[in-house]
Amino acid sequence: MKKIQVFIFFLSIAFQGFSQQSAIDSLKKELSQPGLSIDIQLKILKQLSKQDFPDGISKNIQYANKLVILAKLNNNYRYASDALDFLIATSNQNGNFQKAAEYAQEAIFLADENNNAGDEVYFSNLCGTANRNAANYYDALENYKYALKR
Repeated sequence: MKKIQVFIFFLSIAFQGFSQQSAIDSLKKELSQPGLSIDIQLKILKQLSKQDFPDGISKNIQYANKLVILAKLNNNYRYASDALDFLIATSNQNGNFQKAAEYAQEAIFLADENNNAGDEVYFSNLCGTANRNAANYYDALENYKYALKR
């Protein structure tokens, strides 16, 4: 009985891996179709940035960066902001605090351009945290002060 349970367990793991790769492949195929609207491209890039790639997080970062660029080119603030938030969190988790601070600065600038004070405060605090973790204490203090002023 236990052998059957173990076999079913490993079979389900293999199926999950196959279905995940299948989802990634179908998203990539859909993205490569000509004449795709910008909104659909943005949605697909967002989905690709959240997938579990077998080779790690680098593909997620690549798709999130593409999403930021395309969203900014098409003045779609929400997609760019969400992607930058993902990039900040990912950089912080990987210990790349300087890169997280750079992404947060970009998000602050974007929020300011779009007159979104709430996001300015949110990203200023994230930038302050990233700078503090990177031992850039003066920059962190400036980020926190900026957030308080907004």
